[in-house]
Amino acid sequence: MRTAIQRLSLGIVLILLVCGILLVSDWNRGNTAKRKIPRVALFKFQSQPSMDEGVGGIIEGLKARGFVPGQTIQMQEFNAQNDFATA
Repeated sequence: MRTAIQRLSLGIVLILLVCGILLVSDWNRGNTAKRKIPRVALFKFQSQPSMDEGVGGIIEGLKARGFVPGQTIQMQEFNAQNDFATA
């Protein structure tokens, strides 16, 4: 068993060394990257007053949490108009 550990120890040390090098080389990348605007797609199968109110409620809820469409979030609405092929 001791020989198996000795044989594997070199591989484990090399893996840990490479992981450490990659971690250190990527250290500042997360801090300097530009903040991307989140993208949201709203899909509804058909236009109905209740579904339109639901979409409006979703948009109002996002606004209440600081996500303003066109400024802090990109939002696209899709409507299949009751067509399964389009959906």
